[in-house]
Amino acid sequence: FMLAVQWHPESRSALQWPLSQAMFQAFGDACRARRDARMAAPRADTRADTRAA
Repeated sequence: FMLAVQWHPESRSALQWPLSQAMFQAFGDACRARRDARMAAPRADTRADTRAA
């Protein structure tokens, strides 16, 4: 999720604007969806086995 704005959409004054509210909500929704997807995905063990054989 990438969105560039020239203001801080999370600031109190910006949250008075419906467009800023919608963008900030969409960003939060995308963050939560990504977190949930990462938590649900099986994790591969990528650590190398450094023990001597």
